[in-house]
Amino acid sequence: MKNQKVTSREYKLMLKAKKFQGDEKELLQQVQKYWRIFSEAIAGIVTITNDEFAEPEVRLVRFYDTKDQLLNSNSYVFRERSDANGKKREVTLKFRHRDRYVSQAREMKDQDGKTNKQKFEEDIKPPVFVSLYSFSNKLRIKGDKKLNKLNDPGRLFPDLPLRLGDAYDGDQKIAVVNGFTAYQIVLEGPSFQIDNETKLQCECALIVWYDGKPNKKPVVAEFSFKYKDESKTEKFSSVAALKAFEVFQLLQQAPKLKKWFDPKGPTKTRFAYGYSKYIN
Repeated sequence: MKNQKVTSREYKLMLKAKKFQGDEKELLQQVQKYWRIFSEAIAGIVTITNDEFAEPEVRLVRFYDTKDQLLNSNSYVFRERSDANGKKREVTLKFRHRDRYVSQAREMKDQDGKTNKQKFEEDIKPPVFVSLYSFSNKLRIKGDKKLNKLNDPGRLFPDLPLRLGDAYDGDQKIAVVNGFTAYQIVLEGPSFQIDNETKLQCECALIVWYDGKPNKKPVVAEFSFKYKDESKTEKFSSVAALKAFEVFQLLQQAPKLKKWFDPKGPTKTRFAYGYSKYIN
């Protein structure tokens, strides 16, 4: 087993989707409002380096699994992202576990043996501070590529059949989980500095999901910030880690921000898998 270096640490929390209801103009206004409240709250801890959001990026997101959710029950996620037209497609296989040594004990090479898009990341979530280690790889697929059998992810990522063992049947059908397609709007751009010596930056993003197509009622809203180690040596300073921790606590506890925070809100993956539970 090769020891993997954490290349990024991403702090995520769910927001109240109802706060972002309305047309696109109203959505952007609410996003700006949340950012103003957030940036004011963290001003005494970190330095804001950019407060401008880029143009919204639209994606379609789908999760695939067997009827009995074989992948999910084995801590795997097989996800497809595409542009709004569904033509530029990319699939990701991800394994997640709370123990980093369990998570890294995978072989995530793609069908060509490539690892250039491989990532080993730490996701941090409420309550307070809960870590989840994610090992993933992704690759582009053709616009007309069908994803309807377990062999599809199995061939794209050859270690998957080995990990699933006797439970793996390449001819077993897979389908979009709950028939749910997320119409995803990604808003990125703002950043703040958490280490004045190294100038380490945290990149922020706010993601909103709609059920299938754009409308005025989002079903999921998530805010996140992350910092990376471009050297891939996992040299994160204690100064940076402490400031990121303090910012994450503020997101959950500051009075004005608590009004936006949804501590019981499902993560994006959990929403997709529990669609019928959350949509009604």
